[in-house]
Amino acid sequence: MGWYIYSCMFAYSEGKPHEIFRPVNGDGKLCGWEDLKDFPKLYYVIKKSEPKTPRAVCVDTCPTEIESKFKCHGTAAIPAAVCESEQMVRYGTKPLLKRFCVPNVDKLPPSIDMSSYDNLIGEFGLDDIQEIGEDLMEAQNAFILVFFTCIFVMIIYGLMIYYLTGVLVWVSIVGTGVGVLLLSLLLNQWV
Repeated sequence: MGWYIYSCMFAYSEGKPHEIFRPVNGDGKLCGWEDLKDFPKLYYVIKKSEPKTPRAVCVDTCPTEIESKFKCHGTAAIPAAVCESEQMVRYGTKPLLKRFCVPNVDKLPPSIDMSSYDNLIGEFGLDDIQEIGEDLMEAQNAFILVFFTCIFVMIIYGLMIYYLTGVLVWVSIVGTGVGVLLLSLLLNQWV
């Protein structure tokens, strides 16, 4: 948490907070920024001749189906004309955080061997990453509610400690004494 706060403060102090939240293509350029403003989403293209090396490019929209059309900005390794050509393996995606095109396991072409994409990160495979993304998007309101609830409880607890310290200490002492007494009576009857 500390490093995240430091990163945010550093980005704001350097005047580049947009760099934290934008995906980066294969050339190191930010999707959706400056000359790539019309291409806000990150998509991985796969050449049919090199299926094991996907390349990151910025696109205008995430293709939801294998046949879906999209515009690609391209990079030095994958020019825009090649990116949108038949030399690439097409697959359906789901948008994640409105910036990333995550492959949809149910909409992959038969030419993609799923076994090569299992365990991408340790024990996680492509389908696990897709499920985590879906869970995050579906539970975003719950995350917001829990965040603000924690802040509220923290404020209430701080106020209670500030104004009611003596009362809380005596309630804790009496509560502990009563608890020990009740436990000893329960153990006395049980034995």
